[in-house]
Amino acid sequence: MQGAVQTNKIKLFIDGSNLIHRSHWVSKNAKISSVYLFLASLKKYAVKFNTNDLTIAWDDKRDQETPNFRRLLIGKKYKGTRDKQKNYEAFKTADDAARVSSCLGIKNMYPNTLEADDIIAWLCKNKYPDGDNIVISTDQDMLQLVDENNRVYSPTKDIIIDVDNFEDITGVTLDEYVQYKAIIGDKSDNIDGIPGAGPKRALKILKEGVSKQSDENKKLFDRNFKLMSLDFSLDTNPTECKHLESHHAQVLKECKTDMKQFENACKYYNMVHIMKNMNEWKQLFDSQSMDETIRDTIANIDFTAGFDK
Repeated sequence: MQGAVQTNKIKLFIDGSNLIHRSHWVSKNAKISSVYLFLASLKKYAVKFNTNDLTIAWDDKRDQETPNFRRLLIGKKYKGTRDKQKNYEAFKTADDAARVSSCLGIKNMYPNTLEADDIIAWLCKNKYPDGDNIVISTDQDMLQLVDENNRVYSPTKDIIIDVDNFEDITGVTLDEYVQYKAIIGDKSDNIDGIPGAGPKRALKILKEGVSKQSDENKKLFDRNFKLMSLDFSLDTNPTECKHLESHHAQVLKECKTDMKQFENACKYYNMVHIMKNMNEWKQLFDSQSMDETIRDTIANIDFTAGFDK
């Protein structure tokens, strides 16, 4: 595949909008900075999966004038039930979280006209199709990306969904998943499903075949499939893929670890706990610090121990 990259290192693709939203509402209850909770989550994921190769995908599109193709399909109804004021409140610190995380060498990516889901799909399927990738999100739409090289980690349930447990968790096969979602709809995105189709009836419809549904239901299914399928999104938006290719190359070029800037940001936000444990952050995200730690460790090893002198 053109532009595809092979790598043996685990890559984490994080749904930034999903994470900042959860961080905000937890911070309100715990009276802790949402930026701190966002960063703490990133560190937790990096430690859990033993990698510092993180990319965060955001919903804040670069082209604010061109409507998302999903809105063209469904109009203002798409995500229309979401509370705009609550969303605004939750995303107020998104730019700050992105700036501070970039000091750790974490890559932040933005769509041109689409969404964070589409960025992650592009990374999984187009850029790193042969990699060892883990998507981190509570968004059920991400489950369609699961294959031999892509897993999904749900941070709220603390489970990894892969090809082995996919059907046990979702109740359908990988091949059926997007069709299943198109039948039942998506309340969070305000997408109506086939009337009366809950999980059980959706399985029955899948078994019988959508072709046996009424013309109205078949039309609804086709529309929903286009709205939900990330493959369809990438296939029918080549301009977006070109944007992501050039944007990704620019992000890789510009994204450098700067622990001094990270320390300054932590002081600015009064993130005392991070300041007290700065060495942990350096060892995890700063390759220079990691190299120095390895050199110091090797220097202190007595390689003659256990051998006759």
